[in-house]
Amino acid sequence: MVLLSRKAFPQRFVRPLALCAAALLPTEAEAVDCNWRGPPFHLTSAGPWPRATTLKSGQQCSARLRNFGRNVLRFRNIELYEAPKNGKVRLHENTRVSYVSRDGFEGLDQFTLRICGQENGVDGCTMIQYSVTVQGR
Repeated sequence: MVLLSRKAFPQRFVRPLALCAAALLPTEAEAVDCNWRGPPFHLTSAGPWPRATTLKSGQQCSARLRNFGRNVLRFRNIELYEAPKNGKVRLHENTRVSYVSRDGFEGLDQFTLRICGQENGVDGCTMIQYSVTVQGR
């Protein structure tokens, strides 16, 4: 790594270069939206609630856990109950879940999350089972 002094590298160029460098780094924002299909889930019903999506092999997708119904959800605990056999799942602190398949894998992969919290003020836990159809590039 080469460090440049302020004298050799005027300050007016620092910010534009920093922005260009940041644009080159891989970020979570590059992950496509998983676009999970399935009915709204309820924390007060055990499930498992199905979710499904289709991705290309090696492609990462990311989605925030949310219920599209009118219920107010407050998540307390989100855990990977059953890991995928042909990919990896990452649980983020902000209720975001990311999935990426093993490079070169094609076929069906599944994983299950166990989610606990409150739904409209009532404590409960549920399972959400995710099915991912992974296609070739």
